[in-house]
Amino acid sequence: MNGTCSCAPGYEGSDCSTLQRTKFLGGYTVNESCDSGIYNYDFFIEASTAGVTRVLLTNFGAVDGSTVSASVSGTTLNIAQQSFMVGGQNWGIVGTGQLNGTTLTMTYTLTFPDNTTDGCTSTCTKQ
Repeated sequence: MNGTCSCAPGYEGSDCSTLQRTKFLGGYTVNESCDSGIYNYDFFIEASTAGVTRVLLTNFGAVDGSTVSASVSGTTLNIAQQSFMVGGQNWGIVGTGQLNGTTLTMTYTLTFPDNTTDGCTSTCTKQ
């Protein structure tokens, strides 16, 4: 029978057996332009145990010790507004990203512990 199939959330492929988040997993080298300046750093994306569409970003925004939660849908990465603790201080983040081959382009806003913000656009190249 001819037709199209619809995969469950978080899955893709001709037989729906491939996790969408798999293509995001790994290390990235970042070239970033923020309101506060230009930055270069590495961060990592790993699978989360919170569900098949969930990933964790470590060292994102060059914030050592940070872990940020995100969700994946197709080639889009979404960082819902959230707070995370680093060194006993509360930080905030919200943003989105788009994966094209091995390049993840991110736009996000980081909120510092003093409640000031920094808008950033990043070009992240998978290592």
